[in-house]
Amino acid sequence: MCLQVNLRDGKKEGEGLILRKNGTPYMSLQFIHDSIEGEVKRFDEFNSVILKGNVKDGKETGVFTEYDKEGKIIWMGYYMDGYQYITMTKSTKMPGYYEEKSRAGDLMGVSHYDETKLIRDGLSYEYKNGKVHRVCMYSNGSFVRVVMEMSGPTLIEYDDNGKKKYEGGFAGSAEKGFTREGKGTEFACDGETAVYVGDWQKGRRNGFGVEYQDHQAVFRGYWKNGKKKGTKEQKLLAPAKQSQFHCPSCGCWPLIIIGVLLVILLVTVIIVRKSTAEVTVSSCDQLESISGKQNWFRKVALDSGLDCASFDLSLFASLQTLEVGENSLKRIRRFQLQGMKKLETLDVGKRSFTYAKNYDAVEATIRSDGVFRLNNCPKLKTVKLGDFAFADYHSFEMTNLPSLQKIQFGESNFHWGSLTLASLIGWCV
Repeated sequence: MCLQVNLRDGKKEGEGLILRKNGTPYMSLQFIHDSIEGEVKRFDEFNSVILKGNVKDGKETGVFTEYDKEGKIIWMGYYMDGYQYITMTKSTKMPGYYEEKSRAGDLMGVSHYDETKLIRDGLSYEYKNGKVHRVCMYSNGSFVRVVMEMSGPTLIEYDDNGKKKYEGGFAGSAEKGFTREGKGTEFACDGETAVYVGDWQKGRRNGFGVEYQDHQAVFRGYWKNGKKKGTKEQKLLAPAKQSQFHCPSCGCWPLIIIGVLLVILLVTVIIVRKSTAEVTVSSCDQLESISGKQNWFRKVALDSGLDCASFDLSLFASLQTLEVGENSLKRIRRFQLQGMKKLETLDVGKRSFTYAKNYDAVEATIRSDGVFRLNNCPKLKTVKLGDFAFADYHSFEMTNLPSLQKIQFGESNFHWGSLTLASLIGWCV
């Protein structure tokens, strides 16, 4: 065999070709300053590629693939510094995934690969002693973040920012997915403050648990499929059987009347307290639990970093102030506040309700969805939008807001959107 390559200043440079005695290609490779760098290919006598991989500093590095004469993959392996590190085979249980085994045959991981580039792209389940001990996310061959870690019976989940969002029991497998199961704690976006401590089943709050807001217990009771079902005190104090009560004719009616009046007074106090209540929403489960029923919250504040799939405040009859933190609710593509008779202030933080978080992203993104609709709110006085809030929304509509006094826009709100303003009296920007 002989090597055919260009020389520059006495050093091999550029594409090289190793030829058989009969002049047919045996292997192609790349040279940089006399060192093999980049993709290498080996050919059979019919010029079909039978091996392909990459070399760095003259050593095999990354994924190498062998093919049969029909071009089908018959072997894949991963090299580090010239040594075979793992052998890769297609998973029969998880489409798109490859099992990664050591030279001794031990399973080291099951990872999703981009089969066109032969690089990790998606979830990677890392194994230790035959069990999954960590799940990571890769994108285009590069590590992105740790998704979850397992240690014995304990699972720890992490959010996109690497903050802990759950720690506790779990069930499942790489093939079926892992879910929260048994006793566990859910955390706020700071990764430290508990928002729920209790029972889980199939990834949902189920059984007995305590919900917290601002370090205070706001609900202590039973859950079913993620929904509150009643307090523990109610269940413990509920009598096994209703006792019969007979009112003698000797005059218990005054006591009954007094009792009814006390009940009316108690209900009035509860309604007054509810009408002045404020709530800080620190999780999507909490937002879902308060959105689906009539309530009396006067002020609702959504923490920064929430990424919920739904947003509906149509049943908030007493809402006066709505505050949304920064970098929240990017998946919500329809923002509507209609007919809210008591709403006075709307304050949305920076980079919320948008996928485009900066000017370059806004310029590169033109979406046809995203509807902002604010109308028929007779007491609304102030609307404040932080920089890049609703940046990629397509439509902006504000109508019939007779009390509106101030609209404060940030940078690139509704950058590509159409604007509709009607029946706005006495407002300024």
